[in-house]
Amino acid sequence: MKDESKQSEAQAVKALRDAGYSFVEREKRLQGSGQNRVCDLVAWGAGLDGEFKPQVSVEIKSRRSAEAAGLAMALAQLSAYAANLGTPVNLVYIDGEWLQADAGFMSLTPIDGPPECPAAEGIVRNPEVLRQLLNSRVWDMASEARHKSHLIEGEALRVILDEIQLDDDGFIRGLKTGVLTSPELFIRTWLTAAGDSRDFTAAGDRHYFMRESVTASEVTSAMVQIAEPQAGDVVFDPFAGFGGLLLAAATYPSAIQGIDISGNDINPTAHAIAQRLLNLLGHGGEVRWEDSTVKPWPQADIVMSTPPIGIKLNEATQLPFGQVRDMDVAAIAWAAEALKPGGRAVLLTSRGWTFRSGDAARLRSWLAENYHVAALIGLPSVSRLTTMPMLLTVIDKLPSSESIIADLTDDWQMQLAPSSELTRLLKRR
Repeated sequence: MKDESKQSEAQAVKALRDAGYSFVEREKRLQGSGQNRVCDLVAWGAGLDGEFKPQVSVEIKSRRSAEAAGLAMALAQLSAYAANLGTPVNLVYIDGEWLQADAGFMSLTPIDGPPECPAAEGIVRNPEVLRQLLNSRVWDMASEARHKSHLIEGEALRVILDEIQLDDDGFIRGLKTGVLTSPELFIRTWLTAAGDSRDFTAAGDRHYFMRESVTASEVTSAMVQIAEPQAGDVVFDPFAGFGGLLLAAATYPSAIQGIDISGNDINPTAHAIAQRLLNLLGHGGEVRWEDSTVKPWPQADIVMSTPPIGIKLNEATQLPFGQVRDMDVAAIAWAAEALKPGGRAVLLTSRGWTFRSGDAARLRSWLAENYHVAALIGLPSVSRLTTMPMLLTVIDKLPSSESIIADLTDDWQMQLAPSSELTRLLKRR
């Protein structure tokens, strides 16, 4: 019976592909389904509106199961698939025969085969749809590779990124046959998947999780909103990771006319991925394979970064207020020193430097004398690497004046929204 089921599935898949559906997904799990419903087949293609999305759901039945239980259950299942996936065509396949559900899912009508796909190629504009397609591609590759090599989720993401191409019309191709999407949407989706990945990769003599190189997109958005990059600004990220902050800055509305963006990362894999993503965006920015703890930072209008948390420098570094080995203290000082007059640093740090003694106390005194600490904004745990509450540290290269102090909770995204009072107060001078 199992072989018969597989044969029936293969026949249905072939019929769907012959009808022009460029991607047929097997055992599609419905999103947000409390009962973990799984649709046997989902055929993807472009509709009349040009959007690439699920077009057909298929429930596969054997003749015996259809006769035993009737087709009422199949209609109920198709109704659930259509409600979840938005499929305009919903079919039952029974041993070579096709039945189509009516709009009200009250009856099934025999048809010769799946309706022709309006267009096999289309544009994905919905982030959730693109995420589903990326996840499907990742797991297909990872599942296949388990029988051949050690390729798993993170490696699959890297392979996919290498295969992606930017066509002459500015669309991303290569994720799935027939799928076009914008570089911005693909990059956001890929970074989210990398940040959620449980995979790790070798980097020199150590291993690191991919999520170490990704700042959560909601945090990135808030940091760029506070930094306010403007056309012509020089923007630098000394610990760039996969380049999420630089990419967000490059697409920020007020920076569309062009900014000079660059970054460093000590990890060769992260550096290469960041550069690849910048190239797909069509931006001339550069991410260098450099160690920002030893390489002098360039002067910049904006320094944005998420410095490494809770580590010591290999050797003490000399700063204007003395020698230090605490990474967070050094990174904040280096960011301040790299600012051009009127420039702004926005850093996601731990909170410890605001109350520790020793190096941290000397840093606080030095900042108060030489810079404007524009804001210290407490956030809940927003890092994938720690459960500690975090801090947005905002420093302007301006005369010292009153600082904004805020301790935000779970509604922090709303309080840092573009139209919020706090965001208005944080406007660059």
